Amino acid sequence: ELKALPETVPNVLVQTMIEAESAFNAGNAAEAQMQYSLALVLDPLNEAASRGLDRARVLGEVNTLIAQAEDFIEDNALEEAQGAYREAVNLDSYNEIAPVGLTKVAGLIKERDFARVMSRGYVLLESGDPDAAIAVFEEASNMGINKDQALAAIAQTENEIANVEINALRRVISTAESAEKWQEAVDNYDKVLAIDPNLTF
Repeated sequence: ELKALPETVPNVLVQTMIEAESAFNAGNAAEAQMQYSLALVLDPLNEAASRGLDRARVLGEVNTLIAQAEDFIEDNALEEAQGAYREAVNLDSYNEIAPVGLTKVAGLIKERDFARVMSRGYVLLESGDPDAAIAVFEEASNMGINKDQALAAIAQTENEIANVEINALRRVISTAESAEKWQEAVDNYDKVLAIDPNLTF
């Protein structure tokens, strides 16, 4: 019987590790710690058991941090969410949820910052400063997201600038024609066509 005991250790170890992982995945930190500790009694050099025990010891704290991060996201407190996820990763570098959360939050922060920059550009545009608006939209186009949206805003603003210039030149042309200042009218026609070669009068 004594000789048979060592032969049963591997089987017991496998079952113990299964129960430890099951408890860990269920969020039962105490049970997971107990099972991982038993596994280490059976095999003191078992790296998986040692790692599992370390993770089980911080499981409750890690799960709390992840839950807090999710609440922060709902409240749009993105930097706080990022901090909670980072703390979770620091406690348990093998956790798979927190890194995914970090990536998600990083994307949300970029989206928020992009929207803020674009909004600043539109405010400048509405306040009558299209050149400053274009500079801000160009800043947005270099943020690494939604570049097409920023470029569309630039094109729209440039078109508005061109339309303002064309309308002003049309008034000058009309005045010149009324005064029979034909050369002045022709010169300003040329200026209009330089802005928009496809324009017809």
